[in-house]
Amino acid sequence: MGRQPNLHRTRHVWRPFIPSTIVSESGHGPRSRLRPPEMALLSHSLPLGGRPETPTNAIVIALAGRMKTQPQPDLHKGPIRHPVLPDSFVDRIKAFKAILSDVDPTSLETAIDNFQRDTHPEQELAIWERIANTFQLFLSHNRISDPAIRKEVFAVLIGASMGSEDWSNIKKLNSDQINYLVANYRGL
Repeated sequence: MGRQPNLHRTRHVWRPFIPSTIVSESGHGPRSRLRPPEMALLSHSLPLGGRPETPTNAIVIALAGRMKTQPQPDLHKGPIRHPVLPDSFVDRIKAFKAILSDVDPTSLETAIDNFQRDTHPEQELAIWERIANTFQLFLSHNRISDPAIRKEVFAVLIGASMGSEDWSNIKKLNSDQINYLVANYRGL
């Protein structure tokens, strides 16, 4: 799972990596103001579900909630807004990528490229660092080696970062574990 570039369609502007709103499942009203890059491909006028650019995003979005995907052949990358990221910023990307390496298949190069295209890379990086830190904290208290369970931990954190309250797609974690992850991510 990784960050996707700024994408445009004929009618909708797809705005990754910036604080925005996500339309609720009913199609009315905001669902969350900050969201991870997987949900960045959602247009304000689309119902919750969005249309991911890649199969990787389709998998991550499916893990994070009830989503539907449709191919969009007319999508393209947006401009590089930050041609050079500071070394300290790249080090922070490497750090969260190392923590999430077994659940986030996006390459470091792709992640860096996507941050360069981001309108507000510092805000987006803060979201990813919080996801990674909460992931690491949970695993330090719960020795989990099963990749499927680790992916569900990650999916809950992605969902929590989007303000999700629906965990019906999470099958291997119990409600106490889900509540622990959500509370820790949200700082409750």
